[in-house]
Amino acid sequence: MKLELSIVCISAIIIAGMFIAATNKEKTNTLDAQSKLEEALFSFAKTYGYIRYFYPGDEVADFEWDRFAWYGSDIIMRTSNLSIDDQIRSLFSPIVASLQIEGDIRKIGSTYHHQAINKTNTVYWQHLGDGKERIGYPYMSMRVNRPVRKLPESPNDFASIRKIINEKKYQGQKVKLTGKIKVNTSFIGRPSLIISVKEFGKDRKTFSTEGQTVTSGKWVTHEVMTQLPDSIEQIALICQSVTQTGALSFDDLLLETENDGKWEQAEFVDFETVETEELVNEWRPFAPNQDITLQKDETNNSVVSFSRTLGILTSLPPLFDDYPVQASFLVKSIGSGLHIGFPTVMQQSNNRTIPCADTSRLNTLRKSLSDIRDDKFGVSNLSTRIANIIILWNRLQHFHPDNPFSTEDWESELKKAIKKSFTDRTLDDHRSTLTKMTRGLKDSHMTFYITALQRPPFYFPFKWEWVENKLVVTKVISSETNLKVGDIIEKVNGIPAYQYWAEIKSNVIGATEARQNFKAIEESLSGEKDSKIQLQTLSADGKKSTIDVTRTISEFVFNKNTDQINNLEKYQQIKPGYFYVCLSQITWDDLKTHLEELSKAKGIIFDLRGYPSWKTIEIVSHFSKDSIKAMTYLTQKVIYQDNS
Repeated sequence: MKLELSIVCISAIIIAGMFIAATNKEKTNTLDAQSKLEEALFSFAKTYGYIRYFYPGDEVADFEWDRFAWYGSDIIMRTSNLSIDDQIRSLFSPIVASLQIEGDIRKIGSTYHHQAINKTNTVYWQHLGDGKERIGYPYMSMRVNRPVRKLPESPNDFASIRKIINEKKYQGQKVKLTGKIKVNTSFIGRPSLIISVKEFGKDRKTFSTEGQTVTSGKWVTHEVMTQLPDSIEQIALICQSVTQTGALSFDDLLLETENDGKWEQAEFVDFETVETEELVNEWRPFAPNQDITLQKDETNNSVVSFSRTLGILTSLPPLFDDYPVQASFLVKSIGSGLHIGFPTVMQQSNNRTIPCADTSRLNTLRKSLSDIRDDKFGVSNLSTRIANIIILWNRLQHFHPDNPFSTEDWESELKKAIKKSFTDRTLDDHRSTLTKMTRGLKDSHMTFYITALQRPPFYFPFKWEWVENKLVVTKVISSETNLKVGDIIEKVNGIPAYQYWAEIKSNVIGATEARQNFKAIEESLSGEKDSKIQLQTLSADGKKSTIDVTRTISEFVFNKNTDQINNLEKYQQIKPGYFYVCLSQITWDDLKTHLEELSKAKGIIFDLRGYPSWKTIEIVSHFSKDSIKAMTYLTQKVIYQDNS
């Protein structure tokens, strides 16, 4: 029996060892396969940017490059049996007839005849920033000597419809505006419902739902409420969108008033009986860069549709005098030991660039892009996550003004983001990957206007800030939290506060430590409705507590109670001869009454935080006999790759 048992044990050990070895081998094979995919996607990303922004052939005109980023990523992951050079060649050769891909850089361009620049016949790219192949504002891109899409000459990216309502009926009342908003999958922008209030003798104030979430293909209800003043000159209900691409719809606008704690309907518009003439005359559409129309939705209901204007196809002179004199044939490394080459300057004959790609193959590719179903573009799809990274990385690589001066290894950031995308699962995961990829640029103005990524507008009933290396409660909205101003947060969900805050800051972008801490407040406090965290706190009297808190406060209530700008004094004398003026709160009419007093002041602090009106900013002109010049905003001229 002992011998038999020993044999069984030895056999079990051998089998277990074989299983472990097989499992490790499978893991190794899986990792090897993913590593190859990551290499291929990196090479695709590099090639994508070079060809999208610098290949001047007619094949790129009105090409759906965003969809192609998704399509190419998807194809690479489904054809992993092919070599990387074959994958890249298969994807891009229908667009670039003269594309060369070689491991040996000496083989590229050796037989190509460099084109001389002819001001009337030569075609090449010029960019003022990334104009997305259009002449817009402030960014412009065009292929010189070929037709280009020109958008209306307006700096306004927003469109709106607004209706003036009877102000006397609602003054002094608490009102709530709700409405439905739906966007399509290509939409990038910020839609909102707005209550606009103009008091007599004061600047207009707006109460907006901007930042509240929207979902592609689904109706989402937005809500905003406010207490109206007792004296009103005008009230307007507004549907507005700041739209970069795509389309959206508004419907079912409902204005309610509060009466004895209950909401009662005051105005309702579902656009079923609204005619185009009424939309124009009563709702006063404003849309220099967008089209606003009445349309039927999928259930045959009438809705108001906003869509970005495509512009007109026209011929224009070059954007600037510079042209590519260094070389007319691009040769670049795309990783994986590969190099690509293609002309960046082309001639045209019979009103088209030469050489020409195969029309049949190009049309087949265009149809493949248009046939991609919109429901494929969810962030749960790996191809979508990779496509977002590719599009963003290339825009920054070729056009961001700070990229040449960044200390970051920008290519390694692309590789890390691609790798991380394989394990990302949620919107927040993907948002974190995009943020961490771009943090090295330290651009405080960088924000991701991918509407599905906007955080839901619910907050904890308190505000905290990072003060002297501690996480401190600075405002309490509801006493139910058992928190007090001055309480120190020692742990969040069991994680030390300094460690928690460092992770939060890694998901925001800012040029300075102070800006990162400021943006981290919003990042940490906002989240999904009814989501919870546990806090371990230390009070001023040394008492330690464990508290569970829930996100139950709407964006409107949170901002109303925590916005420091709204709570600032408009005007005050700090000490004899010294004054403080908050230009975002005081009106020009109020300010005029203090001009004589200010003219005798020893010192004045003008607070420019928030959004002062242009009229109040004019006060600065009273303090100088000379012209006061603002900073000059410059846009990069780009004709060469990699911000060179």
